[in-house]
Amino acid sequence: MNKKVLAGLIVSLSPSVLLAGCAQDESAMEVEAPQVHETYSAEQFFQTTSYRMGGAGPYAFSAENGDLIISSDQTGVYNAYRLNTATGEMTAL
Repeated sequence: MNKKVLAGLIVSLSPSVLLAGCAQDESAMEVEAPQVHETYSAEQFFQTTSYRMGGAGPYAFSAENGDLIISSDQTGVYNAYRLNTATGEMTAL
């Protein structure tokens, strides 16, 4: 096929291809309901307890018994704890 004929064909088809992309799809017209989320007071927010891993290295996990070293602010300041993964018991270090 001649390059000029091919170029003309592409140019003539381009607007129809572009307009086909603008066709309205009924599923796109559906309006989703807004997601509802709970809100909390500042007092409730500050009553939460945070937990973090003791580190990203291999020293946060015990290969002997599976315990984890974590930190938590359950006393108001961050402290280190050993978390027994079998029982969930935390021991301050």
